[in-house]
Amino acid sequence: MRELARFASIPEAFFARAAEGVDKAEDGEGRILFFARARREPTPMTWDEAALRVRRMAAALIARKMAPGARVALMADNGPLWAMADLAIQAAGGVVVPVYCTSSEATIEHIVTDSEAALFLAGTRRYAERVAPLLDRAGTITSVCLEGDAAGPPGAIDLETFLGPLPDESALMAVDESVAALDRDRIATMIYTSGTTGPPKGVRLSHGNLLANVEASLRICPLTDDDHLLSILPLSHSYERTAGFLAPLLAGATIHFAQSAATLARDIVDARPTMVLVVPRLLEKMRHKIVSSISGLDGIKGRLARRALALRLDAARALAAGRRPGLLARLGAPIALGLIGPSIQARLGGRLRRFFAGGAALSGEVWAFYHAIGVTVIQGYGLTETSPVISCNPLDAIKPGSVGKTLDNLEVTIAGDGEILVRGPSVMAGYHNLPEATAEAIDGEGFFHTGDVGHLDDEGYLFITDRKKDIIVSAAGKNIAPQNVENALCEGAYIEYACVFGEGENVLAAIVSPDVEAVTEFAEREGIDAGDPEALIAHPDVAALFQRAVDEANESLAAYERVARHHLVEVPFSIEGGEITISLKVRRRFVAEKYAGLIETLFGRD
Repeated sequence: MRELARFASIPEAFFARAAEGVDKAEDGEGRILFFARARREPTPMTWDEAALRVRRMAAALIARKMAPGARVALMADNGPLWAMADLAIQAAGGVVVPVYCTSSEATIEHIVTDSEAALFLAGTRRYAERVAPLLDRAGTITSVCLEGDAAGPPGAIDLETFLGPLPDESALMAVDESVAALDRDRIATMIYTSGTTGPPKGVRLSHGNLLANVEASLRICPLTDDDHLLSILPLSHSYERTAGFLAPLLAGATIHFAQSAATLARDIVDARPTMVLVVPRLLEKMRHKIVSSISGLDGIKGRLARRALALRLDAARALAAGRRPGLLARLGAPIALGLIGPSIQARLGGRLRRFFAGGAALSGEVWAFYHAIGVTVIQGYGLTETSPVISCNPLDAIKPGSVGKTLDNLEVTIAGDGEILVRGPSVMAGYHNLPEATAEAIDGEGFFHTGDVGHLDDEGYLFITDRKKDIIVSAAGKNIAPQNVENALCEGAYIEYACVFGEGENVLAAIVSPDVEAVTEFAEREGIDAGDPEALIAHPDVAALFQRAVDEANESLAAYERVARHHLVEVPFSIEGGEITISLKVRRRFVAEKYAGLIETLFGRD
């Protein structure tokens, strides 16, 4: 991995990476940087092609007199277009303001107006049409539709018109001069936190913040030119942006963009990645599918596969618990992996070595399952305000249950109340136009207060307990981490999300959201009509199914953590519904407000 310390900005590092020969393959053809999967057949793009397109877009921005430091909103689906627009805006001296494609209109309008965006880049005509009324209300913002030559709504400019003629030497020189003028203190991006509470805040991250985070992340988890990453999470999120785009980009890896989350099973086979960034919920859903397929095998093949998986799981669970596996597990595990590994690996593309998991807690059972089938799950931790990575498990020294060791350029300490505090070069420059919130988040000594509670063990591994504000204090005075209870509830196949309550109460209660696919499959097996979701949820056999799921979760919990009452919602939690953040975390306060009456009933307070 080349030292990134010599670079002053992300665009400088990118152009240097392209110019240093990473784009030359042995056969003389250009080395591939991106594979797009907008359609089934992947479309390759070389480093040379990407660098030229970034320069052309940056030249167009400069030609339109975009002022240095101007904010540019970017709302597009994952793909090379998003990545190149990101780099081009920075190269032209602008500040990238990502907008989630799933954001509500109120959130988009807040981001556009709060950031004082001078330009809005919409990936498709549909997105351009959706934001047109919002931009009209905002006033002076120009809209560009990036979907090639497709005309957008009135007032929007199509991409070819925006780019204009091919840039001449002087236009390209202007791009070089713009990049040369950047330094590590210049703001590169302003990311609005999806937020579990309140309106999104604009997190100001500098070029130095991002470069420092990428460099330290690559030291703890190195990538090479031979790595192939499948990108499935939104690039608008800081986790995918840094760890799933900038880190592999600056390490010289190849990035494959999945067509969508719905096509993941197909895309992972087609792309044959060596690594994938995921949130734990995706790992849980994939695990249930693989286990179901093994459970459905008939005859001796099925019995051998199930016995082999059980043997591998015994060994993996022992490792996760810090115990030495039993003799049978130690001797039989390699043979068992030979029985089940190849067929499972084929479903994962054939060369997958590791999943990187972040954004939420990962259960020990999920880690053990993937270890059992020969795929390493590496858990890390971070926040948008820290660019985002704070810690990650080293490739050669994984400690299950932890979020790894802190990056070597960060100082992490635990406050007296258990809150995790972070200081270092990747801590944000502050919240946009919110000096009081910035002062509250970053103390006088420069430590960022994460709001998460955790501890460091004797070997320097970080463990997360829960969000500081989410800790439940029961009527008996017990401190309960709801995340631990919710993870237990979501272990099974049927509960996709859970939100636990019980502040000041003698018992805990949970709002439970079903995994629609799993429940529908159960209904079909049992001959229950799955056409009416409301009737399906109310069916006594389905109610009994979820009661068993809660009972099984309770068996793994301490007595004071057990859920005494639960309610199964008819409409599953979703990003669009507001219950879930873009990184698939439950917005606890939103759920509490939305289901306030129901929660009162669960505790007998109505």
